Amino acid sequence: FAGSMVARADELPADTNTITELTPEQARRLVAEFKGGGRVFIKGVIGSSRGLPLNGVKALSPETAAVLATYQGPLVFGGLTDLEPDTAAAFARFDGLLLSIDGLATLSVETAESLATLRVFMLSLKGVTTISPDVAKALAKFKGKWLVLSGLTDLSADAASALAEFAGDGVILDGLTDLPDDLAYALANFKCRRLDLDGLTALPEETAKTVASARAMWLRLNGLATMSPQAAAALARYKGAALDLNGLPTISAEAAQAIAEYKGDALCLDGLTSLSAEAAAALAPCANWWAELPNITALEAADSVAVAQALATKKGKLALPNLKRVSPKAITALLAKDDIELPPLDSLELIMEPDGSSNDDFVIPDRTRNRVKAREP
Repeated sequence: FAGSMVARADELPADTNTITELTPEQARRLVAEFKGGGRVFIKGVIGSSRGLPLNGVKALSPETAAVLATYQGPLVFGGLTDLEPDTAAAFARFDGLLLSIDGLATLSVETAESLATLRVFMLSLKGVTTISPDVAKALAKFKGKWLVLSGLTDLSADAASALAEFAGDGVILDGLTDLPDDLAYALANFKCRRLDLDGLTALPEETAKTVASARAMWLRLNGLATMSPQAAAALARYKGAALDLNGLPTISAEAAQAIAEYKGDALCLDGLTSLSAEAAAALAPCANWWAELPNITALEAADSVAVAQALATKKGKLALPNLKRVSPKAITALLAKDDIELPPLDSLELIMEPDGSSNDDFVIPDRTRNRVKAREP
């Protein structure tokens, strides 16, 4: 392969990222013989999928692109910094899971128009940091399902309003760290089904009110590190089906009480590393709270028994799959709940009770010792 220093002309390179140039003939052989390598992972959308990584390719002709478009798996071009409209259009036949062209820093209207004609499931353009309203208007016509624009750090309200017309499954805009009022309003009017804004680390009350009016049915705000009770009360009025707040390491009792008023199908707080008894008691009655708590590894605070007692009242499933340290009284409280997921009980480290009493005489009952298992990885 031309440009590959590790492969002879008659063999495929072990690492396709070493390829810097491809003729149509070489691309044809690569498509026919390469079985997939590397892993493609986009959190919340694509778990893991083997594809054809070509991150060393710096330039691509329309003829070569047309051949590569017949590949059945993800195509990844991290080093492609320029893409002509006719080359973009040559991917028209590609119907794989992902076309990733994350090396592009800018996008012309003409190239955006060509990319919009593709029907690939996901188009990733993480390298693009800003787009004009005309480019956004072109991308809004994308025929596929997902647009990954997580490199956008600057998005005008006009560009956002144009992009809002995209009606696919979702748009990932994790690069936005601040939402002026006009931009927040434009994002709230997006027609896609899921809107990812995981770059936001804080959400003022007024911005939360605007974001809560989003038309998208799934709103992801997994970058939030804190949430005031006022912002929580605003988000609780969100009318969509799912609200993800998986970046919160903890939540105050007041904010927990406010967010528990959310009426959608799924409230996700998977990032919690600790809970007070008051916050647990506020969340437990929330029927749509998906009580998956993989980051709580210990119940050892002074109120841990009360936390366990509150969590045990949760309607539906409760999961603490990575719990390691717990007191006898706390584990006893948890075991009062039937629908619970824990590690094998005999793997837990029993610690002193918060009140200082001994646990020497505690024995896990035989009837529960193997009743609760962790999920298979």
